[in-house]
Amino acid sequence: MAKKIKKYCFVISPISKKGSVVRKRSDKVLKKIIEPAAQRCNYNVIRADKIPNPGLITSQIVRHLIEDPLVIADLTKHNPNVLYELAFRHILKKPVVQMIKDGQKLPFDVAAIRTIFYNDKKPKSFAACKKELVKQIRSVENDPTQVDAPFSPTIFPNTNFYTTEKEINKYMYKLVSSGSTLDIVSNRLHWVSENSKIRSALTMRADSGDEINICLPKKNATCNELKKHGVKIYVCDDLGDSPHARFTLIDKNFPGAATVAVGSKTSSGFMISEFSESSNAQVVAMARDYVNTLMEQSNLV
Repeated sequence: MAKKIKKYCFVISPISKKGSVVRKRSDKVLKKIIEPAAQRCNYNVIRADKIPNPGLITSQIVRHLIEDPLVIADLTKHNPNVLYELAFRHILKKPVVQMIKDGQKLPFDVAAIRTIFYNDKKPKSFAACKKELVKQIRSVENDPTQVDAPFSPTIFPNTNFYTTEKEINKYMYKLVSSGSTLDIVSNRLHWVSENSKIRSALTMRADSGDEINICLPKKNATCNELKKHGVKIYVCDDLGDSPHARFTLIDKNFPGAATVAVGSKTSSGFMISEFSESSNAQVVAMARDYVNTLMEQSNLV
């Protein structure tokens, strides 16, 4: 009798629109390599687009990243969402198995981590990939504490919790008024749209020549206003699927001085964690990679 599947393996990979080249490749890798190997190790495989439960999809993704005993990440094409979710998992220092299409280069910060290379155009190679994936899963199960990660979770960020809009806006005003450069990744940019003081701080900085880049899923009226003052707006459709893809990177171009502020919703309000380059250099490096990849793959409007 087959073993009853009780454990979850969460897959983070490029998904894109149904019928696209990216989706077809990801579906093939999922069905032909990942699912057979993971199921052999008694895991129930799930990907973001296949989460059956109703509710906010981003919060469910985060829950899987936090709770699931195994995550498999396909780094093909250096998809921004995949890199973001991978960094989230690395901060937790929980098991991850990396995969990437044969012939592609791994991002610098994770290049030293063991990775499975696959060729989705050669079905005969799938057996070897499945064998290697099973081997890595078994290795993780033997000692889940021995996790390859580019940074250690023992260096914790400065984290604060806010329960009111006034508190959040006060913090964000102070944040966007600091440093020499700003890179903002946001879902809706509502904290700028709905607060004239913050909006004025950004436009005044842009008018004075400071570099300000904003990445978001789609532009809005606020983007048009900011653009007139010299703020660069990058539109990336995939950000709409990202779990809490919102952070601000300060002084990106000044080694040793950069800071990343990452925000996420909680059950009682909002949580913001600050990572300084002096104590969390790897986190800042990952944020730099993420922002640079976004700007390379997005449309400058």
